[in-house]
Amino acid sequence: MEERTTADPVVLADFERRASSIADELMAMLTKLANDLVPLEAWVGRGGVAFQATSQVVRDQTRVMNEALRAIGVDAGVVGETTVVADEEQASAMKTISAAADNIRKTL
Repeated sequence: MEERTTADPVVLADFERRASSIADELMAMLTKLANDLVPLEAWVGRGGVAFQATSQVVRDQTRVMNEALRAIGVDAGVVGETTVVADEEQASAMKTISAAADNIRKTL
């Protein structure tokens, strides 16, 4: 009986696509929010300075989150591809071992 790893390449590839899609959706929502808040950039005084600083932090963290989500998706896709290759290599090795064992049994 052939043993396979529990990581399903199809599920991992789907996760990769969904992670990318979610990253796009989040960026669209956060970009819209930032654009909606543009009028507040004219705010002066300490409140305005705090708002601008907070806006910059949100932009920076949004970029970091987007990059991380995309990287996680890509990594999941790579794991799926690697799993398929590893399973195929393992199946081939098991066939070779099985054939060798059969030959040993026949000679005994």
